[in-house]
Amino acid sequence: MTQPSVTIHRGGFALTMAILAVVIIAALASGGLYVAMQQLRVGVAGSRASAAFYAAEAGLRVALANWDVAAVDSLPHGATVLMASGQLVSGERYAVRVTRLDSGQHAGQAYYLALSTGRAHGAWGGRRQVALLLRASPSDDLCCDAALTTRGELQVTDGGVIRGIDFVPSSWAADSVICASVAPGGRTGVVTDDAHLVRLEPSAVVDGRPPVAQRPSPEGGVRTDLDRLFRERAELADIVHAGDARLREIRARVRPPGDCARSAIENWGAPGLPGHPCFDYFPIIYAAGDLTIESPGSGQGILLVDGDLTLSGGFEFYGVLIVKGRLTLIDHGSQVYGAAWVDNEDRESNLVGGGAGISYSRCAIRRAVQGSKLHVPHPLAQFAWLEILE
Repeated sequence: MTQPSVTIHRGGFALTMAILAVVIIAALASGGLYVAMQQLRVGVAGSRASAAFYAAEAGLRVALANWDVAAVDSLPHGATVLMASGQLVSGERYAVRVTRLDSGQHAGQAYYLALSTGRAHGAWGGRRQVALLLRASPSDDLCCDAALTTRGELQVTDGGVIRGIDFVPSSWAADSVICASVAPGGRTGVVTDDAHLVRLEPSAVVDGRPPVAQRPSPEGGVRTDLDRLFRERAELADIVHAGDARLREIRARVRPPGDCARSAIENWGAPGLPGHPCFDYFPIIYAAGDLTIESPGSGQGILLVDGDLTLSGGFEFYGVLIVKGRLTLIDHGSQVYGAAWVDNEDRESNLVGGGAGISYSRCAIRRAVQGSKLHVPHPLAQFAWLEILE
């Protein structure tokens, strides 16, 4: 008898297994794609967060570099002012707000909290905030407690004038919050060390409280600190002149649309013009060697001379004058209002005469220091920086 044939069809099982395999592969692919997308988003978010963080850090640097003394000095306790805002080349933005923390009752002690917010650009832009606790150092007496402090001999000839009685220009009192708050007073006219003399001719004038005082010359570590401070201030200079410079034209300059042309090397501010755009410009000027000024103009700020300084032509300077060599004022009308510190121990005598003079002015010192880079507050030594996590 013939056995009937039996045929087994396996096509349905193979198809089922194929579909199942496709489903599993699709699920794995979908899972992998999801994980990859999540990682991409995390990476992008981290990148944006880092960009926002660096924008916040950049905002702090901009705020300190462009510290507005007038804006923060007038703040009451707890008040806030927008100090800086802008956009980086990469598109991130920053905004820095400064809050005054102290009550303002202690002279020379000012504390601020700078809060910088950085925002990244784009659809997934992030936001980061960093804070910096700042303290403004006392700055009324940058270098001098007399009209002229010198480590060398001084000769005041006929017509020369050195006054320790505080001088405040009448035009400043109404236009400067700093000067309006300065109480009248006086300082020593000339301070010299105990090894050098002050020689006065009959018509010379030196006054103050007292007119002349002698003090020991700084030595050792103190002298090293003075030299270090001079170099540190010179490194911050807005205007730099090479050695053996002779300047015949110093005057304030304005650029369109009427702003002070701070980049002009002959622009040293406009101390006698309260309404001028450069009235509140106080540059730090550094001369790398001897400097001679033969200009009828005027300037203000902090003048650092790494050599001898000669003023003539009726030039007037308002602020702080620090000279490493010899100081000579010989021409009628040439005046220094503020304070001068001269280190001419190993050189010829300083000379003031011919109607020229030096007048102590606490107001001029404060305006020059507080309006310059030297008054930028510094972070506290510990725990000054903090990132604010949201």
